[in-house]
Amino acid sequence: MDDSILAREAQLIFDRTKGFDPAPDSLQRWIGQVQVRHPRYGTHTYSFEVIIPDNFPYAPPIIRSLSPIRHPNIDPDGTVHLKILHEWKPRFHVYQAINSLQTLLNRSPPIPLTGPSPKQPTPPTPSQPASSATTGMTTEIPTFRPPKHHSRHHTTWTAPSTAQTGVVTAPPAQQAIETRLKTENSLLKQELDRLRTELQKKEEELARMQAHLRQSNLQDTTRIPMQLSDQEKLASEQYALEQLLEALHDKYSNGEVSIYEFAKLYKKYSKELYLIKKQLEYLNQ
Repeated sequence: MDDSILAREAQLIFDRTKGFDPAPDSLQRWIGQVQVRHPRYGTHTYSFEVIIPDNFPYAPPIIRSLSPIRHPNIDPDGTVHLKILHEWKPRFHVYQAINSLQTLLNRSPPIPLTGPSPKQPTPPTPSQPASSATTGMTTEIPTFRPPKHHSRHHTTWTAPSTAQTGVVTAPPAQQAIETRLKTENSLLKQELDRLRTELQKKEEELARMQAHLRQSNLQDTTRIPMQLSDQEKLASEQYALEQLLEALHDKYSNGEVSIYEFAKLYKKYSKELYLIKKQLEYLNQ
């Protein structure tokens, strides 16, 4: 897959979705949580993963549930089925599939396969004596007798505990996943901050080089036409950008820059270098 396509999709996911972050090892795998309120089972937070295949955008992303849930659009192995995935077109984006998933779960909440059971209505207390209107007799029956259709399969009702009346907490396995994701997200943000600091230093170094070249050209301004001065300025900027791209390749090869930052910066500096070359070609005509 083209790195520029992957970088574009990552930026769109960051800008237009909530709760999803890339895995530490690859931008082709994203993990996120979706919080859903069920009228009977309370509030749950479910984990999902999104896989961007190598032949994207010609093939749709793959969405799987990492939490044990039951839903008409989710297979037992966790595979999620969405209309946008079955009708996928190359012009679609990953963030649209994620938003479609969130909309589906909020409209039709899934049923958790772990945790407390839903609230149950309070059954009648079996200590009330039967009246004559119910039995057709004039005397009251002192003891409660269950109906005939309950005599063979009588079950004991248990009142719901207080834990079932509030918000349902996530199971331990899901809490462990959420804790790990928060830790990985924090490390990723620290790495991005470090890369931004290094890039800022590179930009300052580039500005110093440009200032030095401009100062050197001032010595010959009386003899060199204005057009030639513009050519030298563009040539110096071209050289600085080429050096910056070479340094960016070295950092990516050494593992100092993530694939997301590499793709984003490579696209930016390559575009600037292309424009400078076009301007030089125009001046040389």
